[in-house]
Amino acid sequence: MTKAEMRTLRFQLQLTGLLFAVSVACAVTIVCCRGLFERWLFEKHAATYDSVPKRLQETVDLLRRGEPAAEALRKMTASDQESIYQCCLAENADIRATMARSLCQARPEFFVARAERTVVVGSRDQKLRAVEFLECSQCSSACQTVGELGKWARLRQRPELSQRLEAAEKKLKPFAKVEKSGQDSSSQGERGQERAKTNDA
Repeated sequence: MTKAEMRTLRFQLQLTGLLFAVSVACAVTIVCCRGLFERWLFEKHAATYDSVPKRLQETVDLLRRGEPAAEALRKMTASDQESIYQCCLAENADIRATMARSLCQARPEFFVARAERTVVVGSRDQKLRAVEFLECSQCSSACQTVGELGKWARLRQRPELSQRLEAAEKKLKPFAKVEKSGQDSSSQGERGQERAKTNDA
């Protein structure tokens, strides 16, 4: 094909149409293969209690017994907290529940967000363990996160995960209400004190 032919309007339109067709085909392929990409991104939680560094084992022992470990967790790096989270997921259901409560009471901003990520990109077993982790945490931020994850699972048409998240949200609602009502009563008390000060003035 000569340069003159390549400059013609007909050739330019044909080239544009071809590029459009290829773009559409690529977009359809990506959408259809999204599940494969997600499986490729699955996390690998290979850590176990035995593999936790020695410096963390004392804290893990406290968490397994349900004893306070907030101070120790606050001093840890994100990497150490990650190791403890992975250890928690590898535990049996009872110990995982005990550890989840202690971890989320001490550092909800880290551990709730970490469990949320596992629900999104983990393997099937990891997803269910992470939902159980959130369910047992008994904190309001976990309740909100589980609700948002439930909407996400329904949107992505994952009925098993969606049903499990709905069950977790129901169990977490009382804890969200308790925290909210506690905040409301403290706010009412503050407003009452302000009114009393105003009347005294």
